[in-house]
Formats: sequence, C-alpha cells, structure tokens
Amino acid sequence: VAKIYAAKLVAEGVLSESEVAEMRTAIWNELDAEFLEKDRHKKDGMDWVLRKYRGRIDEGRRPKQVKGVTGVPLETLHRIGHAMTGIPETVTSHSEVEKLLSKRRAMFAPGGRVDFATAEQLAFCSILLHRDIWAGDAGGTGSWAVAHHERLPNRNVRLAGQDCVRGTFNQRHLIVQDSVRGAGVSLLPQALAPGNQANFYAYNSPLSEAAALAFEYGYSLGDEDALVCWE
Repeated sequence: VAKIYAAKLVAEGVLSESEVAEMRTAIWNELDAEFLEKDRHKKDGMDWVLRKYRGRIDEGRRPKQVKGVTGVPLETLHRIGHAMTGIPETVTSHSEVEKLLSKRRAMFAPGGRVDFATAEQLAFCSILLHRDIWAGDAGGTGSWAVAHHERLPNRNVRLAGQDCVRGTFNQRHLIVQDSVRGAGVSLLPQALAPGNQANFYAYNSPLSEAAALAFEYGYSLGDEDALVCWE
C-alpha cells in the first residue's frame, strides 16, 4: 500500500523520488530507535497512572486522605429538587411517571422526607454544583463557611449500567419519554447554574457486564476529577 501511494504521489508531482526515500528512511530510523529503547525501559504498568495522579497519592501508592465539608445548604437541596422533578409543559409523560415525580416534589415541601433514590440524585447534583455552592458572587448560594477548608472544584458525574437511566426498580427516571411523540426528554439537571456547573452523564450499558465495567474503570482512571459509577 505504501509503495502504491508513494508512486501515485510521485506521478502527481506532490513528492519527488528522493523525498519519498528520505521519508521512508526517517520513519524506519524512528522505529528502530524505539525498538532499541524497549530494552532500557523499566516496565511498570502504573507509570501513566502515577504521572496523572501525582500529588494525590503517597509513596505507597495509596490515595492521600482529604477531609472537608460534605454537607449541602438546605436551600441548595431545594433548588436541586425542584429542577430534577419538573417536566416541561410540552411533554406528555406517562401518568405513573407524573405520579412518581409529583411525590418526589412533595418531599421538598416543609416537613417532607426524601427517599433513597431522591437522596442519590441530590448527592450527584451537589457534586455538579460544588463550585456554584462555594461561589456566592457567581450566582451560587455562597452559604457555606469555608474557613480552613479547601475549595472543591465541581466534578462531572458519570453513571452507567443496565437500565440505570430509568432505574431497575423504576426509581430514577433521569429521562422521561413523551407518550405522544415517543421522544425522550432529559431530566438530567444540566441547567442548575449554567456556565458554573459540571455535567451529568447517564448511559444504559449493554448486557456484557464485564466489558461495561472494564470500560468504566478505565474511564475513572482517565478522568481523575470525575465521579464514575457503574451499577
């Protein structure tokens, strides 16, 4: 293939025979040098991980312990709750879904109590809003006392698993289907603080669990600032 392509480039006047020869020699020299380098390289499958996580792990390759405030202001939880339970007026959702989200909205009324699935979404969204919660001058609540605590950046949240968007027990409903048009409408809270929040991704994975888990594990290593969850 390389010979045919080179001959075509020469015939069209793009390259000369000598330029093709120089390029071929340079490429082979580079490959030979890399081949010789392999014997001097100390093999360590953790090299790239250690470089990426430098400053976050100790000499024993254990994560450094970081302590900070983990609570969230009540007004922020209310703000998240209303955002994640609202269905656009243009969407005709299933009556059971409307009933579920209506019950969830009622949890944020005075005296309300949240269930596990709602608490999970509140936790995810509070991670998206870390920067907004701290920054009162940028549209956030700014109601946390931050003295002696490191300011946390916002983090992307990625959730994957079989039927995880709806929830295996019909408990999550991150996307609501329009009963009339058949189109899915995302309830993922991407507009809590436009320009000042991270992103929430949710994917239904295939039934090949080992492959999906391996991919998400690799994703978690590649993006050290994201919360990557697989269920």
